[in-house]
Amino acid sequence: MAPRPNKTDRSSKGFFGVGLYRPKHAHNIGQVLRAADNHRASFVSIEGGRSEDIRSAANTFDTQLSMPVYMVEDLFDHRPHGTQVVVIDLIDGATDLRTFIHPPRALYMFGPEDGTLGRAHTGRAQHVVHIPTNDCMNLAASVNVVLYDRMLKEHLGMTHAREAAQARARAAARTKAALREPSG
Repeated sequence: MAPRPNKTDRSSKGFFGVGLYRPKHAHNIGQVLRAADNHRASFVSIEGGRSEDIRSAANTFDTQLSMPVYMVEDLFDHRPHGTQVVVIDLIDGATDLRTFIHPPRALYMFGPEDGTLGRAHTGRAQHVVHIPTNDCMNLAASVNVVLYDRMLKEHLGMTHAREAAQARARAAARTKAALREPSG
C-alpha cells in the first residue's frame, strides 16, 4: 500500500470549484460540468440557474454522479472555508489571465452567457480576471480556458507568490517598453 501523504502535502495541493451565476442554457451547463470533470474540479455550484436541468446531452459523463453539483442561493455563501473567489469577466481593470497566478484554493466564478457578473460579485471577489480575447467567449469555452490555465501553471510550478511577483514584474516591464516605443 502506498504511504499516505502527510498533511503538508495535502494542503499545498489545494482544490478548486466552478461557480456559475444565472447560466442560461442547459447545454452550456452540461459542457461546464464536462469541463469541470475533465480538469478535476472538486465541485460545481450554480446560483440562479435559468435551467435546472443538468442532464444535458453535453454532460456525457453524468458528472453529477461523481462530483457534487450544488444549486445555491448565493455563490459567496456556499464556498468552502479559505477559498478565494476568482471572478472571470470581460471588464476594464481585470487581471490578464496570462499573468494571473491561481490561488491554491479557489472558486472560479463565471457570469451568464448574456451578461456580466457586475459589481455585486466583482466587489466581493479577491481576484477579477479576464481572458484576453477580442470579444466575449462561450461560457463553457471560458471555463475550459481558465481551468486549463490553472492545470498548466500548476504543472510548470507557477503557484507561489514568488512566481506571481516575477510574472507581474515581467508584464509591467513589457508594458513600459511598449509605451516607450514610438508608434508607427
